[in-house]
Amino acid sequence: MLNKIVLFTVAVVIGGYGCGKDEEERKELVGYAEKLAALSNSNGDVIKWIETLDDPSHQLEPEDLQKARDLIGEYVGKLEHIDPAQISYRELRVTHNLYLTKMRDAIRLAADQGRVLKRERGNVAIGVRHIEKLTKLHYGAIDLLWTRQKIADPFSLKWPQ
Repeated sequence: MLNKIVLFTVAVVIGGYGCGKDEEERKELVGYAEKLAALSNSNGDVIKWIETLDDPSHQLEPEDLQKARDLIGEYVGKLEHIDPAQISYRELRVTHNLYLTKMRDAIRLAADQGRVLKRERGNVAIGVRHIEKLTKLHYGAIDLLWTRQKIADPFSLKWPQ
């Protein structure tokens, strides 16, 4: 009888610990989504630059390309402010680290290589599109974690149209 009570108590404690961990992961995921939502203004700027760089009738100067490169650097910089060491939810931390690593490639892709303005424009366009592509993929990954955690609130992160 005593063994059954001890086993039941251990099961309740372990079950309660698991539930508490799930709740902690949910809170962390919601907080992370809120941090990403703060980048929504930057997402709009990325779209504007994609449209500008894709429009061949729009004449660009080297200063314009530098502004787009600065946007890429600022975007990645904002993501770097989210410290992965502070993320205890393993899947979220791994997802964020992969996203951040790949986003740093946008800086390299858009770097000034001293080429003709037309070629540089193409490089910057590739860097800006890289941000769009990876952010859409990242939002999908976070949405998957959102669904796994069974969070009742609808997932709100969407790439602007």
